[in-house]
Amino acid sequence: MAEAIVVKVLFQLEGDGTTIRYSDRGLSDLPGPPQLAYHGPLAEDQTISGDSVQQSKTVAGTLVTVPLRTIDVATTLTVLLPDITFAKPVGQGGVAPPVDLQTVAITTTRVLPTQRSNIKALSLKGTASQVPL
Repeated sequence: MAEAIVVKVLFQLEGDGTTIRYSDRGLSDLPGPPQLAYHGPLAEDQTISGDSVQQSKTVAGTLVTVPLRTIDVATTLTVLLPDITFAKPVGQGGVAPPVDLQTVAITTTRVLPTQRSNIKALSLKGTASQVPL
């Protein structure tokens, strides 16, 4: 009997000058804790992992929320990741081709010391891919 292939799902998204990579099993070749890599105009490039990555299942998909390190404001990034059904089940001849998707991210910025919140939605396009571990 063939052994099932163990995979992680890697989301690669971009839009509005922002690039996001996310996997609930880490971004390296080895399995690990959830990781989100951010590149964009709100903060320096950074990778957030482990307990700093909050995941919440909803009817619309999974909300992934991370804090972004900035100098003078408190910023969070929340990405809506849709549930993905791949074309070919894992373990039957390899991994499925990537799935194209559109989604949204929401940034919440609290300007210190006023604590006023600014909320902005980002339209994102990209792919979800199965990556063998």
